[in-house]
Parts: sequence; C-alpha cells; structure tokens
Amino acid sequence: VKNYKRTIFSWSIYDFANQPFTTIILTFIYSTFFVDFIALDGESGAIMWGRAVAISSIFIALLSPIMGAIADYGGYRKIFLIFWTWICIIFSYLLYYPQQGDIFYSLLFFCIANIGFEMGGVFLNSYLPSIAPKEKIGRISGYGWSFGYAGGLIALCIAFLLFIQP
Repeated sequence: VKNYKRTIFSWSIYDFANQPFTTIILTFIYSTFFVDFIALDGESGAIMWGRAVAISSIFIALLSPIMGAIADYGGYRKIFLIFWTWICIIFSYLLYYPQQGDIFYSLLFFCIANIGFEMGGVFLNSYLPSIAPKEKIGRISGYGWSFGYAGGLIALCIAFLLFIQP
C-alpha cells in the first residue's frame, strides 16, 4: 500500500510541475506579453498568437495518435515522457530571449514547447491504467488534475508577485 500511494503521488506531482506551462505561458502571462510587447501591435499580435496555438494544435493532433501507439506499446514510455518534457522545458526557457519584434522566434519556441507539453501528457496519461485499479482511475486522474491546478495557481501567484509591477 505504501508503494502504491507513492506511485500515485509521483504520477500526480508531474501535473503539479507541468501545469504552470499552460497557466503562465499559454493563458495568462506570456500570451499577453507576446501580444503587448513582442508583436508590433496588439491586434496583429493576438491574431498571430491564435494562429500559433492553432498550428501547434494541428501538429499535436497529427502526432498524438502516433505517440499514443508508442505509449500503448509500453516499452519506451518513460524515455518519451522524459524526452517531451525536456523539449517543453528547453523551448519554454528559450521564450525568455525574444525581444520586441522577434515574432518568428517567439512563436517558433512557443509552438515547439506547446507540442512538447502535450506529447508529455500523452505519455503521462498512458501510465494511468498501469498504476491504478480500473475502479479508481477516475479518482486518481482527479488527483492529477487537482495537483495541476494547485501548481498552476501557485506559479501564477509567484509570477504576479515577482514580475507584475503595479
């Protein structure tokens, strides 16, 4: 039972760590920063950001079945989870460097980071049936979601305190 709880906690804590990507980059802070600072004007910035989300979503839709098949096969789940997590981390880090007018690199880094984030989720979710009894999958999935929301909210509060000036 102790090892079972540790496994569930470990699986859930991944969501705590990765959810700030969507909270900070996709939704609240970097998207606004891109529109208001990197893009040359707000209207075209919002259009370009929306297109970048759409383009990365198309790649995600095309890659997900392939990655899902690899995840279902099972032998390389951990390697691919680590690989896609590092892709998200590296390209999220690179988002620090684009300056005003560096639209191409900002959107390129974002698209690759977003793909890495979503593909990591494919491999994370593939673990659920092997770590949870069938009758508890919904509850354990909920733990992951709740940990993710907590991580996102904590990251957002930290970002507001450290980076958003009144």
